[in-house]
Amino acid sequence: MKSFKHYISEVVATQYGHTLWIDPKGKVHDLGNRYVHYAWIKINFKKLFGGEPKDDDAVFNTPMEKGWIRVKVGKKVIDLEADPKKISRNQKSTIEDIYYSRNNTEMKVYVDAWAKNKTSRGADKMYRGADEAERFFREEYIIERPAKLSSIASYKGAKWEDFRGLENPNELEMNSLMKKSNFNELRFVVDNKGKMWAWDTDDALHEPVIFAMTGEKYDGDYAKGMISVITVNDLDDLDPDMETVGNLHVIILNSRQGGTKFALKNRTMKALAKRINSKGKGRVWWNDHNI
Repeated sequence: MKSFKHYISEVVATQYGHTLWIDPKGKVHDLGNRYVHYAWIKINFKKLFGGEPKDDDAVFNTPMEKGWIRVKVGKKVIDLEADPKKISRNQKSTIEDIYYSRNNTEMKVYVDAWAKNKTSRGADKMYRGADEAERFFREEYIIERPAKLSSIASYKGAKWEDFRGLENPNELEMNSLMKKSNFNELRFVVDNKGKMWAWDTDDALHEPVIFAMTGEKYDGDYAKGMISVITVNDLDDLDPDMETVGNLHVIILNSRQGGTKFALKNRTMKALAKRINSKGKGRVWWNDHNI
């Protein structure tokens, strides 16, 4: 059985070049050493956007108008040019992968906020180090997307229950639901393809949700866990570490059956796992158990 650290090393193993484009779906286009950014756009304009560019302005403006991100990966700074309003969740996840592939928590992220005929850098932003970069990765407009979830035990005569939860949530959506939950804690399951359901821990146990949502009994083919925010009540009375209050705490209950492996197939859980060695409020406390 592979260790948790082994899985983490795998998910950050991808190496990226210096000159990149990220398309709206989050796919990286690595230009290598052959092209500069806009020369590559000009050569591939018809394939990417249809038709030929009317002029050089179209070459420079069209990618930004369509939601692309220009990326320059330096030794100390990742430089992004994009329309901030059009940066998608998938693109931020890709940028996060690029950031952590550098293995340098002092790395900065500079966002050059594109605007047509730009005359001021007032909207540009600099994020210094991993803690500030994490803030950028998580910043987005919160749209909580509830999903109708159900639970039923597998024995005869069990009662069917419906309740509100989340399907494939991002971190902000989970935080929003957590604040409304009875114990500030969510349960979650992730299947072997990365699909995730999360709900108030007081609404149902893991196995009844899997059975109700899929019609199949749990057979070790899901990650089962809980996620919560650390409070003062969670601290050790003899050695309280007040700096951990407010950090996220993830518990995988069935790591020996492959729970950690399944959890890391989900984009949100993968992003959380990368922060186990972060400092400050961006750190995620992650525990593997086998219950």
